[in-house]
Amino acid sequence: MAASSLEEVARQAVAAIGAGDDYLVAIRWAYNRWIEVLGEARFPQVRAIGTISLPAFVDDGAADATRGSATIALDATAAAAATAASVDNSGLWYIRVGTVWYKITAYVSPNITIEALYAEDTVTSNVYTIVKRYHPLAATAKWLGTFYHPRSRRAFPKILPAGDIDLYDASRAVVGGYPLVVLEAGYYTASAVRMVEVYPPSGVSEVMFYHYWEEPVYSASLAIPSFVDPEILKEGVLIDLMRWKMSEALKLGQVAVAGHWRNEYRAQETRWKDEWKPRLIRAAKGDVDNMTIALDWAGGSRGTAVGAGDVRTAQDQVEHAWVPLS
Repeated sequence: MAASSLEEVARQAVAAIGAGDDYLVAIRWAYNRWIEVLGEARFPQVRAIGTISLPAFVDDGAADATRGSATIALDATAAAAATAASVDNSGLWYIRVGTVWYKITAYVSPNITIEALYAEDTVTSNVYTIVKRYHPLAATAKWLGTFYHPRSRRAFPKILPAGDIDLYDASRAVVGGYPLVVLEAGYYTASAVRMVEVYPPSGVSEVMFYHYWEEPVYSASLAIPSFVDPEILKEGVLIDLMRWKMSEALKLGQVAVAGHWRNEYRAQETRWKDEWKPRLIRAAKGDVDNMTIALDWAGGSRGTAVGAGDVRTAQDQVEHAWVPLS
């Protein structure tokens, strides 16, 4: 099936209902219906793959911190390590000298400026940890899918709300090891893109991958993928056209006609939600959802591939230590 455009879908819908030649607003309705479908279907055929760079935490050297001060001073070794790790003024980095994590608002070697005044005992030449807590995603990422951590071969099919980690580990005591959760972290104000937190932060420099879907830019010539039946998308546009015809009839005082179109658009809306849209989604995604395949490959609810990742049970230990006989 050749790909259709939004304009073609809109023209067909207008012609089907006899709504005249003004199809420009119908193109916008076709676009809105397409976005509605994309938001629910997350077609694997049009997903993109993003990359997150996870820098290792920084803890070389030592730091001085004074109660009531907004400045933490690093020694020469720590300053060199922070500079090498690209610690910056982005607000994505945090430092811990005692128990509390403080947001870094500025870094001019060897001094770090924190958002809140240091509220712990004054220390000199103390151990510290700097981590990159938040990670901006692709600017075009509107809908997110599964996150993957290659080193542990784990899949994270569900992104948790930002506040969930605070219920179980508000102090974020763990640093290093494999990621346990991926959390929503709002929007990065500098570029208005979505962010996530990967906890605990990594002890080595590495990457994570994730699936995402973009919201296509509105255009009359926007192509509908060939695996999508434009006839079904047209059924969604008819709802808006029928609602428009009802409105036009009311303006002319044609109450009976308006009542007819009201009944028609309501019936069409029910068919769209219960029949047409689900059929479109099933036809494009197939009978087996790709997430099910991913979870089966990754070891089901454990999220770890067979023979890889953390050793958690006696069976894992046997598989991990097993060596073929020569």
